[in-house]
Amino acid sequence: MHDVPVTGWDLAHDALLVDGTGWINSVLWSLRFEVLFSILLPIVVLVARRVPPRLIVTVPGALALVLVGQFSDSPPARWLPIFLVGTALAVSRAELHRLGQRVRRSAHPTLVWSFLTVVAAGLLLAEWVFRGLAVSPATWLVIAPPMVSLGGALLCFVVLGCPGVSGVFSGRFLQWAGRISFSLYLVHEPVVVSVSAVVGPSVAGVAVTVLVGGALSVLLAVLFHEFVEGPCQRFSRRCGRSVDRRVVRDGVPVPAPRPAVREDLEITLVDRRPRPAVDHGSLLPSR
Repeated sequence: MHDVPVTGWDLAHDALLVDGTGWINSVLWSLRFEVLFSILLPIVVLVARRVPPRLIVTVPGALALVLVGQFSDSPPARWLPIFLVGTALAVSRAELHRLGQRVRRSAHPTLVWSFLTVVAAGLLLAEWVFRGLAVSPATWLVIAPPMVSLGGALLCFVVLGCPGVSGVFSGRFLQWAGRISFSLYLVHEPVVVSVSAVVGPSVAGVAVTVLVGGALSVLLAVLFHEFVEGPCQRFSRRCGRSVDRRVVRDGVPVPAPRPAVREDLEITLVDRRPRPAVDHGSLLPSR
């Protein structure tokens, strides 16, 4: 499938993304919907401001749109609603933290976190479970995407709320892996396909493809993040600050910036130890 001609027109078409992509680097197919969602983000924000920011409303609503979209022949209708699930989690992060605190204060927090983790893993693997059970593709192609989306949302909640899991995901290695993960996603397929084409379809070839192709992919991802993705992110932030300054200069009110927070996870633990009495009248506010 990857044995396709590579012309300047093909490269330009894939670089545009909005009109779809070819097989030169087929993982780019998902970027089409990331670009479309980014273009539509102002509309999403306007609609979201009119919806109560409650998880019990936003997440089920987003998952319902994901399910409905699977009945459509339009790829944007099938894939764009999945971004809404992440958006619902992002705008309700404070509520997620409160739910996490309630779980940690419950009688059996470890049991609850373990159950949620198992459920999340099962939902994320829904497509492969259906394949293994020989369920008709016409069935799992419709119901698997909302199940996988829910599994991803549950896993985010577990990572944010469970201190043990949060500690693991806050470690240096996983934080580093997370930083380069998008670059790795973008560059791995051409590397793996190229190595596989050289070594051939043997058992030894598969081993070489996994080991050598994997190592080369990670190395290229580190370089790609350092020289492409990272600079692009910094450039976008500079553009944002420039727009903010221009808006302020033109006299248009701008919402106050939110306090800077660390990019890694921030978990508030509950301290159950008794505290000595203090004279609250003598305390000054910290902010």
